[in-house]
Amino acid sequence: MEAGLSSGPPRALERAVLWMVPPLVREEIAGDFWERYRSPLQYLADAAKALPYIVLSQARRATQMPLFLLLALTILAAHGGLEPDRGTVAGVPIALRALVATLAVLAALMLRNAYRPSEAWSAVRAIGDVVWLLIALLASQAALALLASAGLLDPSWRLPLGWLVGGFAFYSVVMLLLRAELEAVDPGVRERSQDVAAGIASLRRGLRLRLVFETAALGVLAAASGGYALFSSPVVALVAGLWAVVTLALIAWRLRRAGRQPTAECRAAFIAELTRQRDAGRAAWWWYFVPLFAGLAWNTIAFGVGAAQPAIAVVGSGACALLAAMIVQLGIWRKRKLGERIAELESL
Repeated sequence: MEAGLSSGPPRALERAVLWMVPPLVREEIAGDFWERYRSPLQYLADAAKALPYIVLSQARRATQMPLFLLLALTILAAHGGLEPDRGTVAGVPIALRALVATLAVLAALMLRNAYRPSEAWSAVRAIGDVVWLLIALLASQAALALLASAGLLDPSWRLPLGWLVGGFAFYSVVMLLLRAELEAVDPGVRERSQDVAAGIASLRRGLRLRLVFETAALGVLAAASGGYALFSSPVVALVAGLWAVVTLALIAWRLRRAGRQPTAECRAAFIAELTRQRDAGRAAWWWYFVPLFAGLAWNTIAFGVGAAQPAIAVVGSGACALLAAMIVQLGIWRKRKLGERIAELESL
């Protein structure tokens, strides 16, 4: 190093700055910051300018965009963002309240993805995601309450308790289900391409975790639908009750198939299982979203037709079509990613 230049930033300052850098790029960024170091003030200035771009870039890379867009629509709808104004709720329209909550949750999800310590899927990380989103949702409502208490905001900006709790319960379960489907089967081909036995072991663990999450999540949805059916109109109660019964049957079917996992410690068995995962239909994904489709149809399409408000019915139809298109796109994306992993293994 040239004479007169410091050997590097003070250790405490470096630790503080690197703590704010996403873990997956921390080592690379640390080297870049070190090479440009001239003084503590310059080091802080460079970090302050670069960190927003680093975090946003890592969030974009770590976020599965088809899943993110599907979750965005699901979160908005689950919090009442597509609920028509029936004139029964005073103050700020429910759609605007839901939009605030949705933006807070999506921002938290992006940050969580950016600061993910590894690309490996785990039960702890999945549960941590849900807890993180709950904290962001409650923080957004607490901020609204503080602004309202200071007289800076209408108190009606906060979500009603039913939309707050019910919406979060629905989309958190859906997120766990979809992430288990998309990430738990990832064998880590890129990291363990030379160790097929380790890849198969990883695949087995992922499949077991997925089974546990799917069984628990579907059980929660079935119980919630059964309880909802007890306090709803006859038509809604019938749909919710039937959905709960069929969902319980789906749980039993999945448990019965739980033992069908690859056992041979060879690349051929690995590829065969990945191929089966790729080619398997994803009818279950459509089933997960039946409550959301039913809610959109009942609250927008049926309401718009019954109240002679065709605009609401058109918006509801468009939302249902968009939701279906996103589910299809997510399936295409998943199949393509699994195909890439299979090609990597076949090329060894």
